[in-house]
Amino acid sequence: MSETPSEIPAGKDGATFSWNEILRVQNLIERCLQQCMSQEDIIVALQNQANIDPNFTRTVWQKLEEQNPSFFYAYTTHLKLKDQILMFNYLVSQQRDMMIAMENPQFKLDETKSTMFRNELSLKREPLLSPIKTDLDTCSFFT
Repeated sequence: MSETPSEIPAGKDGATFSWNEILRVQNLIERCLQQCMSQEDIIVALQNQANIDPNFTRTVWQKLEEQNPSFFYAYTTHLKLKDQILMFNYLVSQQRDMMIAMENPQFKLDETKSTMFRNELSLKREPLLSPIKTDLDTCSFFT
């Protein structure tokens, strides 16, 4: 069974996708990569915003990874490092609050605020104003 240049078999369901569809998803993935999104975030975003089947996105992602293994290794490392910096910054802010509370008995830690911040941290990947500020916050490494 030979594949024509205009269609690629997708998978178990027997659907085929045109090169234009593949290139469109590839372009959308690349745009998401510029926003420092994880693979999971990209799959969800493309499903919700462009109505693209998650399995199709995973297939295109896999092919991109096969063609560019060193880029994806560096990109994955970059995301892990960024997450570690965000967590470190969060812990530094918590330590600061605790030290202020110990020095100043009138100061009470707002548990609700702390919990809300933790929840926001898990939803957003935005850099915090903190002791560590790096080029990783702008993702300029990959542009």
